[in-house]
Amino acid sequence: MWLSGVGAILAAVSALATIGCLITILGYNGKTKQHVAHIQVVKPITNGLDIRLKADDFSYNPGQFAFVGFGDKEKPHPFSIASAHQESGEARLLIKSSGDYTQTLKDKLKIGQEVTIEGPYGCFNFDDNCKQQVWIAAGIGIAPFLSAIESVGKSKQVTLFYSYREIDTELLDELKSRAIQAGVRLYLRDTSADGRFNQLEIVDSVIEPSRCSVWFCGPSKLGTELEKAFNHVNAFHRELFEFR
Repeated sequence: MWLSGVGAILAAVSALATIGCLITILGYNGKTKQHVAHIQVVKPITNGLDIRLKADDFSYNPGQFAFVGFGDKEKPHPFSIASAHQESGEARLLIKSSGDYTQTLKDKLKIGQEVTIEGPYGCFNFDDNCKQQVWIAAGIGIAPFLSAIESVGKSKQVTLFYSYREIDTELLDELKSRAIQAGVRLYLRDTSADGRFNQLEIVDSVIEPSRCSVWFCGPSKLGTELEKAFNHVNAFHRELFEFR
């Protein structure tokens, strides 16, 4: 039975791993991870902002996120880090204008402004022993993949499916260029014109299911559908995009 012998051990390990990730995601140890940062770049993009922060002692890994407080009455908000790790402490955030708070940021944020950054957090780290990785991103969910495209793309066989609506042209050009340089196969889909990817299009990209992992960041409903479609692969990883 599952709860006997090895099964009990595996269940305990799985539970501990889940608890560890939840502690990290919910920020219960956040007080020891707070840093003072300053805004270096505030760039408007289509339906959002491209922000660069600098905190001298801030370090992170590809795929992680941080809570950022902009010095107002609002509690710090979580944002995926879109930059690759740098010893300089620089961090890039792509912020979608999806609510009242994020809509007003473009008028509030100034170069040199002091902010707080807490983290890094997250278990969406692309770290596995699989030869092939399939990445699936939707909208602002491209952020964690931008942070890892060079480091992972050059060491694994990576295929990235990215669907978007009204994307910033400069950001899209950046993604195309970096994918080429990293050797990542990139498939793009403007959902406003062509609809979203058919599940079979993505599933057919898997060469060896037992040696392939799938990494998804986007709307929760889409993630649930894709997880069912990829029940034959080694592992399916989902970022908690609705938490962004």
